[in-house]
Amino acid sequence: MLNQNIAKLRTPTNSIVAQLMALMFFSSVGRGLGVPYINLYLDGIGISATVIGTIVGIAALVELTFSPFLNNLADRYKRHRMLLWFQYGTFAIGTFLVATTTNIWFLGLIIILIELGKRSAVVLSLQLTLIRLEQIHRDIIGRVRSFNALGFSMANMFQGIIFLASGFLGMFLVSGLFTGLSLWFTRVLPKQVTTRKTDQTLAPRQRKFYFMVLIQVFVMLGQRAGFAFWLIHFTNNLGVYVEDIGILIAIWAFAEIPFFILFDSLIRRFDVRITYMLGATGMGIMWFLVSIAPSPAWLIPILLMRGLVFALLNLSTLVLISRISDPRNVATNQSLLQVTVPGLAMLFGAPIMGWIFDTYPPHIFFGLCLMFMAFGSLIMLIVYRYMTPTLVEEHMI
Repeated sequence: MLNQNIAKLRTPTNSIVAQLMALMFFSSVGRGLGVPYINLYLDGIGISATVIGTIVGIAALVELTFSPFLNNLADRYKRHRMLLWFQYGTFAIGTFLVATTTNIWFLGLIIILIELGKRSAVVLSLQLTLIRLEQIHRDIIGRVRSFNALGFSMANMFQGIIFLASGFLGMFLVSGLFTGLSLWFTRVLPKQVTTRKTDQTLAPRQRKFYFMVLIQVFVMLGQRAGFAFWLIHFTNNLGVYVEDIGILIAIWAFAEIPFFILFDSLIRRFDVRITYMLGATGMGIMWFLVSIAPSPAWLIPILLMRGLVFALLNLSTLVLISRISDPRNVATNQSLLQVTVPGLAMLFGAPIMGWIFDTYPPHIFFGLCLMFMAFGSLIMLIVYRYMTPTLVEEHMI
């Protein structure tokens, strides 16, 4: 054990950063060929948006039940990296299986399996990456996170080729393969978030945490409802072919890269609460613009805009939660606010939003997404002074 710790201390900083970037890239290639296309696959085999929304809601129930429980165990027993292995594994297995059946009940179980590892793995891997960068005194979370966007973009550049060659089955198999390969690079991450050995109790949560819960309910309902049905809107209402969807996704993922890189300097100049509000409101506006786009060509500038606002919202959420949390329960707080709370919102909102998507014109559905996200930003503005980030003690292995 002592020799292992000495070896870690001698690991060159640039090597650690390179491995973190590789982890972001490979895991994102896996997600890029799986996550955006699952609902599109369900729509393609004749499942209605209402039923898809119900499946998403049930999966959200399972996710919000198990995810905080597992993260709480990881917080107590200091096994965060082991939890990440489980999350990557469930996602890989789920994507391997999803295109092997059209049975609605079996598909529902597979999607639940995928949900256990989809968002939770992203949140936990970013939190552990943030901790690792703090340990080596490198304030470059945005630069490292940009490789996530690069992997997502590269995956979707080749999506059309894979789809034409082997359909959804080939896409999902490659997705699971790359997710499995990313397990190799998790060794660069710390095994745990903190080593507070003298106090095994979880720290009490401040009032700002509960304000953040309320804000996240509305912001994430708008964001996740939009993501659940936007590609179906592209194919059904704008006439985009499935094999061409990857080009559009590659554009918006590639557009994120410069803004993730710039985030490191932005967060030093602007309050993270402001960047959060700009990101949330901007994402809502992006959804509405998507709904009124008259042709696929109009989607390109809209998706380029998405690169800015998504990067702002994604990293601002991560940093803000980290700064208002005690190290003893930061992983649990990240899971609660980025997985459980959005899951709870989708549990009740997804079936209704699916019915609205089926029943009303796109601008009504995506207009509601805008309204939810703007309302969340308004709440942040109202409680602005209560949400002052608190820099907690330095995270340690």
